[in-house]
Amino acid sequence: PTSAVASAIGERAIQVTWSAPLVDGGASVTGYAVTTVPATTGCPSVTTTTCTLTGLDPNTTYAVSISAVNAVGTGSAAQASATTPAAAGVVTAATGQQAPAAAVGAGAAAGPAVRIAGATARPGGRIATSVTVAGPGRITVTGTRAGGRARPTTVCATAKRVKKAGTYALVCVADKATRAALRGRAVQVVLDVVFTPTGGTPTATTQTVTLPRATRG
Repeated sequence: PTSAVASAIGERAIQVTWSAPLVDGGASVTGYAVTTVPATTGCPSVTTTTCTLTGLDPNTTYAVSISAVNAVGTGSAAQASATTPAAAGVVTAATGQQAPAAAVGAGAAAGPAVRIAGATARPGGRIATSVTVAGPGRITVTGTRAGGRARPTTVCATAKRVKKAGTYALVCVADKATRAALRGRAVQVVLDVVFTPTGGTPTATTQTVTLPRATRG
């Protein structure tokens, strides 16, 4: 690939774009491999020339490598890097309690493009999230395990395409491993919300919730 560019779109997200390679070795490009240093969950199965990395650490520089993949093999990598801004703070929510609205991503003067209107951690590893957006586009919610992990662990992910401005409910259900962990302890999850407006640039915001320990009986 060529012309790789990485830009922070929130304290825990980076958008990466690039151009298709000029030479494909005689076989059409079928996808792209995206890796980072420090390690992240990356963007698995990328078939377009853009990738949004989520679950990142604030105030951290990430080096990104993008390689084209086809039937011949994996091509040479294009490089880009970006630094996430420092965290403005986090908010936690216990079971049955709605967290206050989180810090918002950058937006127009009329208001932010996306904000978390509320997030409620429920028993059974379910996180109910209300997301307010400024117009039509796609909302993605990704949950990762909070804490100093060398490689973030994705807990849950969900997405919704919306046709107009408003507040929308999305439910993120924790994976099997996290639900098993809840039998012994509560688990903190960092929610990364990315809103990609139709024909526009993604905006991200983040919030932390605490999934309660499972009760017996």
